[in-house]
Amino acid sequence: MFPEKQERDNHGERGGISLHPPFQHRFDHKCISSLSDTSSHDAEMERLEKEREEQILALKQKHEAEAAELEAQRKAEEEALLTQRKAEEED
Repeated sequence: MFPEKQERDNHGERGGISLHPPFQHRFDHKCISSLSDTSSHDAEMERLEKEREEQILALKQKHEAEAAELEAQRKAEEEALLTQRKAEEED
């Protein structure tokens, strides 16, 4: 439609859906309030950050435990080789 052919509604606006000003004001206020209230988003972000930190800590602990176990295995194998070499030299 061309603007000159559109009819004006009760409030002087052209075409389409017209909301009455009091309703529109409440709608705008509710919309703005919902956008500015970030408490639920902030809480979710904090929960996710805490969960991430717990997972990182668990992974670090697991890594340290596995590294210590591997180091112990390496030392045991090294000692076994040294013992084997000594036995072979004595023969």
